[in-house]
Amino acid sequence: MARNRSQIMIADDHAFVADACRKLLEPEYDVVATVGDGRALVRIAANLKPQLIIIDIGMPLLNGLDAGCQVKQILPSVKLVFLTMNTDPALAAEAIRRGASGYLLKTCAASELILAIRVVLKGMSYLSPAIAKERIDFLLRQDEEFIEALTPFILSRSPHSCQSYLIGGGGFLARVARYRRYTRLTRSANPQRV
Repeated sequence: MARNRSQIMIADDHAFVADACRKLLEPEYDVVATVGDGRALVRIAANLKPQLIIIDIGMPLLNGLDAGCQVKQILPSVKLVFLTMNTDPALAAEAIRRGASGYLLKTCAASELILAIRVVLKGMSYLSPAIAKERIDFLLRQDEEFIEALTPFILSRSPHSCQSYLIGGGGFLARVARYRRYTRLTRSANPQRV
């Protein structure tokens, strides 16, 4: 028997997607439950206490963002990985603000989902390259709060993944570094404005 397997819960209102995720993950993880709505997610997660939850954002009764936020209040150490069709960068930013450890698109390969789960269970964060590469400029323009929330994602990545996913000719890390340096200098020069 497998020893010390991580417990994972799946929350998706599409049974086909939930079943496919279960079959993909069962060889390596214990899938303790699948649920089809946000309220069931909160109730069952509180009882089962999984280490990681894969959550769809668009679910009935309670959306995945709100359900995930409620679960994090009950189980602060649980890792949330959002798996969604929604490519809206503002939604990805909101998921990160609410404590997501991972954000992937349902168009990703099965191997990417497995990679994201492994990375997140090791205490790091995972942001889909599709979001990181194509949407990062939009996310940066949103507000300074997002950059503060994104910093752990950047710092938890390996140097190779930072280079391939985030820099990509756009100099994203340099812009974040300039921003963080600027805000530190501004705050130290104007402490009354903080």
